[in-house]
Amino acid sequence: MIGNLMLLSNFGNGHPEILMKICSNKNMVFSYIPSRTELGDIYFNRVKNTYKEIGIEIFNYIDIDQNYKDEYDVILLGSNIVFLAGGDDPYIIKNLKKRKYDVLLRKLYSSGATIIGLCAGASILSPYAIVSDYNGIKFKDIHVIPWGVGINKYMYYSRFDDSCNLESLKEFSVKYRKQILAAYLDSVIIFSDGELSSEGEVLLINENSVSDLRIIGNSIELN
Repeated sequence: MIGNLMLLSNFGNGHPEILMKICSNKNMVFSYIPSRTELGDIYFNRVKNTYKEIGIEIFNYIDIDQNYKDEYDVILLGSNIVFLAGGDDPYIIKNLKKRKYDVLLRKLYSSGATIIGLCAGASILSPYAIVSDYNGIKFKDIHVIPWGVGINKYMYYSRFDDSCNLESLKEFSVKYRKQILAAYLDSVIIFSDGELSSEGEVLLINENSVSDLRIIGNSIELN
């Protein structure tokens, strides 16, 4: 039983109505994973308060950075919903692989869990992550990190706009033999029940074409 994916370009309102549609909210265990140890709980509480609205009552904070604990492994495996927060893609991937959480996330997803990725947390769910900055330093052009969790078979680029280098994305599609989902601000991409769909503007990019996912989404096979 394959699970569900929600890819958020930015948090916005969190789209709790979509989460409610794609998974049961009865006895759900929700685990929040920040990219690095957070000082305070502002972001965690924002996420928690958003999804409490649809009846989720159990929320866990799982630190994969400075305050990691072995017990988090068991907590993660008992989760029905996992939220990967945004941040620096390379730092998230480094910590996930250090804890072997890339393996645990694939196991959860293949068992039917719902994985939510926010911005960089969405990008690293692909086999290859497209990045534009690291540790707050903006790159001159976008780069690809050739290791990711590998749940999403597409490459994903968040916060795309008309100033972004579309030709670079096409080149990445050719080089890595992957189609790319380029998400504009305030968009959400949903993988559920064998269908790919979106709310907000998302482009599907490959070597020869650029298509609007809102038009072609439900005709795409996900296997």
